[in-house]
Amino acid sequence: GGLVGWSAVFGGLDAPAYLIYAAAIAWTIGYDTIYALQDIEDDVIAGIKSSARYFGTFNREAIGACFGLAVLLSAAATWMAGGGIFAWLGIAAFAGHLGWQVAQIKGVTPTLALKLFRSNWKAGLLLAAGFALDALGRYAFQS
Repeated sequence: GGLVGWSAVFGGLDAPAYLIYAAAIAWTIGYDTIYALQDIEDDVIAGIKSSARYFGTFNREAIGACFGLAVLLSAAATWMAGGGIFAWLGIAAFAGHLGWQVAQIKGVTPTLALKLFRSNWKAGLLLAAGFALDALGRYAFQS
């Protein structure tokens, strides 16, 4: 939906749209891996090939890399689109929340994995709110 929305508003696709799309993919891989940590032992028994099994003992690092890439790509898109202070504050809050999740992963339990997975709506809200406030600010101060 993000590419369609961008295209509808701007009449085509530009680099920032692709960067945000790629950021969303990286973020999704990260939080999906957190979700998969809940039942990684069951996945082994059932032969399910989850991202948590793939990353193995490096889950925390892989999730951190995915989340870091999501922040980096979001920042690049914001810079290319000429984002203002609210967009940057949203990215900072998004990065902080994702960093908090990665810090919690050491010694993760199924209950904690579910809690972290569910907290991603907050991460998305922080980023979206920053972008929305930035857009509203631009609209409000147009001449």
